[in-house]
Amino acid sequence: MLHPRRLPHTRRGNSWRPNTHNAEYVTLLLAYTAVRRSEARLEEEHRRVKEYLNARTESRVVLRVEEELLSRQMRAVLGMANSGLETMLRDDKHDQLALVYTLFKRVDGGLAAVKEMMAEHVRSEAGARA
Repeated sequence: MLHPRRLPHTRRGNSWRPNTHNAEYVTLLLAYTAVRRSEARLEEEHRRVKEYLNARTESRVVLRVEEELLSRQMRAVLGMANSGLETMLRDDKHDQLALVYTLFKRVDGGLAAVKEMMAEHVRSEAGARA
C-alpha cells in the first residue's frame, strides 16, 4: 500500500530542491520554505490517515513521508546557498532553526547532519576571526 503513495512525495520533495530544470526554485524558494513545506506535508498526511485510513497505518505513512521529504532532502536543504543552515545561524534565525531541529530530529541521522553542519559553521567563523 505504501509504495504507490511514495511517488507523489518523491516528486514534491525533488521539486523543492534546486536543479537545472527548475530555475524558478533557485530565485523564489529558500531552505526555510522547503522545510515549512515538508512540515505542512507531514501534517497533511497525519490528517489524511485519520480521515481515510486505518489508524494502524499512520506510523508507516508518516515514516514514508519523512523519508521522502526529510531524509532524502536533508543535505540539499541544509546546505542551500544563501538560505540553508549556515545562513540561518549567521542571521540568528531562531524560529527557523527551531523548525529545522523539530523536523530533522524525526529522521535517522537528521540531528547528526545538523550538528555536523553547525560544527563546520563554527570552525569557519573561528577561522575567519583568527
